[in-house]
Amino acid sequence: MTSTFRRHFDEDISRAESLLVLANGAAPVTRKGRRADEIRLSAVAMAVGAMDAYFCDAYVDCLARRLQSFKSGVLGLPTSYAQFFVEFLVVFRLGARSVVQLLPT
Repeated sequence: MTSTFRRHFDEDISRAESLLVLANGAAPVTRKGRRADEIRLSAVAMAVGAMDAYFCDAYVDCLARRLQSFKSGVLGLPTSYAQFFVEFLVVFRLGARSVVQLLPT
């Protein structure tokens, strides 16, 4: 089964490829004054945005699964994660009790 973020990535890349097809079939300067190379640059920017969204979504999914495993007691939380969350919680000013509850035992 394809993940949601992979499906969105495929849709976004498909749109970028459609722009490339449009640019390759376009005259050097289109009727509205847009140049074919500008359309190609738009396709590249769209593809980069799609990759950025995909990697961010995949990272968040991986992190969420790890945290769910930690919460259910299946896996322990690595020390580096614990340190990161303490800093995160301090920045967002959560109470000391909340911080202590999230630390690994």
